[in-house]
Amino acid sequence: MPEISKFYWFGFLICLTWACKPGPGEMETDFKITSPEQIASIEIYRQGNLEQTLSKTKQGWSINQKYSVRPDAMDNILRILPDLRVMYHPPAAAWENMVRAINDQGVTLVFNGTSGQKIKSFSLGGTTNDERGTYALMEGATKPYVIHVPGFDGSLASRFIMGENEWRDRMIFKETKEDLIRIKVRYPEQPGSGFELEKVEGKWRLFSLSRDPVYADESMIHTYLDAYSGIGAEGIENDFKSIPEVLQMIPHAVIEIQKPDSAMRIIKFYPIRLEGQASVERFYVYDGKDFFLAQMRILQKLFRSIDSF
Repeated sequence: MPEISKFYWFGFLICLTWACKPGPGEMETDFKITSPEQIASIEIYRQGNLEQTLSKTKQGWSINQKYSVRPDAMDNILRILPDLRVMYHPPAAAWENMVRAINDQGVTLVFNGTSGQKIKSFSLGGTTNDERGTYALMEGATKPYVIHVPGFDGSLASRFIMGENEWRDRMIFKETKEDLIRIKVRYPEQPGSGFELEKVEGKWRLFSLSRDPVYADESMIHTYLDAYSGIGAEGIENDFKSIPEVLQMIPHAVIEIQKPDSAMRIIKFYPIRLEGQASVERFYVYDGKDFFLAQMRILQKLFRSIDSF
């Protein structure tokens, strides 16, 4: 646990009562991290308790060593760190309210390096009335400051305050064709449109669901396989109350994908039909673990028929 804790806040408020006003030091105003690429983990504390840990891995960043983190969420953090600046030094009369806002609304962040060493630790929380500055307090500092990133408005703390599902990577598929050996696409209400793609002696081949070989242009097969490298969802809806009812529906499509030396992954796509609308704009997507919400305009790359090859 970082040194900035509830006991620290208590001691800080006592210090305010006795009107301690030491001059600002360089260390307690240096919030920027000039080399964010050296960060290996970020510990996120709320009200003194460790809530989340972001860790760098060979595959990217993970949240709580469980799930991959959205690249854009990490980019929103890492790209601002070198540009953190003190906007102004608030008057002593404002310190107590600022510290309370940091403690009640904010986060304490501990940035660690690749060797486990602490790079920097500070707390963020609360904003100025115009929402251009964020209250901040360096670990071990004697007073809070208002910091900002030039050109950015809004709370800097909000970039670190997200639920686990909000941090998570929302990609449904991110496999390259080199990763795969087989794909099977079924349409329960149109079984004749389904097909299989399988790598046979190093080359991809097309088959009907009855395993009859079908001639297909190889470039069209590769174009289709390339779509699996980037199919994302709007969100992860594992808390959706009607999941059992959705899973009782007949899916529009069922896609099975397989990698070498791994079990088959089965993904089902359930259309969301809104009253009064003939077209389907979104789907619920379930892979046996997570329940996604995804747009038709993204998924339609996958919904090909055997005749389209």
